Amino acid sequence: MQALLQKDQTYLPMSESVRNMLDRYQDIEDLFPDELKGEALPYFINWLIEKVLLLEIDTPSEDEAHTIFLTMNDRGLSLNSAEMMKAFVIQHVAEDDRIKVNQEWQSNISRIKNASSYDTSGMVNTQDVEFVSIWLRAKYANRMRDTKRGAKDEDYELLGDKFHAWVSNNARTVMGLAKPNDYKNFVLTEMTRVTDVYLRMMDYGSKFTTGYEEVFYNANRDLTYQTMLAIAAIKK
Repeated sequence: MQALLQKDQTYLPMSESVRNMLDRYQDIEDLFPDELKGEALPYFINWLIEKVLLLEIDTPSEDEAHTIFLTMNDRGLSLNSAEMMKAFVIQHVAEDDRIKVNQEWQSNISRIKNASSYDTSGMVNTQDVEFVSIWLRAKYANRMRDTKRGAKDEDYELLGDKFHAWVSNNARTVMGLAKPNDYKNFVLTEMTRVTDVYLRMMDYGSKFTTGYEEVFYNANRDLTYQTMLAIAAIKK
């Protein structure tokens, strides 16, 4: 915030969250209408101060704060499924471990986004959603929708780009997440392991590597399911 206030052009964001804040601030500069600049600006500032309300929600515990966060953000499009799932997982981690788990999650997602050739010009990078969907389908999808007409969606379909609802409903029964330590290990051990495999598959698919020639050939022919199959076959 100090860097924004002082217009410090040398400031480098240390996390994805901070980078998002800087990018959204830049959006304000890019999108601010010309008709509100110059002589009109003081009137706009006055309107902003008098009409825009900031509401603070105070909760007696961090757990209740996470519950409110999930409830409010599950009603709109402001957060994607990966971000909603992260909030759900961290809510169930012991309070002393939450910072570490959050940092590990952010680190894994940053590694994937940084390694991706995803075109972010004018678009939102959804590589995190794609990765988590592949991970969950590989490890936890036990059923697929029947091909007959009118068949209902099963695990595989529900673990598409709206997987956070499936996770909240099946965390204990299907995923075996019952205790705070289970959620902690889910991120620190399983997610990190899967991230490593995912990144290796991306690397082998884009660069011919001795010993992994098949991965390169499959990727060259757009056989995209190979990463999911590889993750499914490797122990956590």
